[in-house]
Amino acid sequence: MFRRPEALAVCPPGGGPRERGMFLNQTANYGLSQWEATDRILMEDFNSDNSKIDAALTGLDSRAAALEAAAGGFGNCRIEYKTYTGTGSGSNTLTFSGKPLFVFVTGATQRQFVYLVQGATLQMGFDGAYSRNMAVSWSDNSVTWYNSSDGDASFQCNLAGQMYMAVAFLAADE
Repeated sequence: MFRRPEALAVCPPGGGPRERGMFLNQTANYGLSQWEATDRILMEDFNSDNSKIDAALTGLDSRAAALEAAAGGFGNCRIEYKTYTGTGSGSNTLTFSGKPLFVFVTGATQRQFVYLVQGATLQMGFDGAYSRNMAVSWSDNSVTWYNSSDGDASFQCNLAGQMYMAVAFLAADE
């Protein structure tokens, strides 16, 4: 609680401030009245507190409305998970239930990965500390990629008999 010395300074002579309904204690955050058992309570104190509470709630309502409006743009994707077994040659194609916006592919036991971003026609495939260019093409619900540098299947996550995992973010509004 906070003591308001200015309340004492403005009291005219002839009695203590509590006898004339003035309060000395207020809450720390909103300055609301904190009365003691012997305080004389005035309607002005309640009205002042109600105005402070109303202003605080109005501010919260405005912030909540702004957050709700901004959140309308969130959640605009779905996540889909797939696995496949590498063939050792040729290109890789994954087909999804919707338009893929971003696809991440990684080996289950190898340090290989490819990330594919919607619209990009050239991405990187990684095998350990090395990388190679991946040519990429997109259709409505699928993506195809292959190692356009030297054809090494490890860089495009396509080693024969190896399991790979893919996580895709799909457009929810299409």
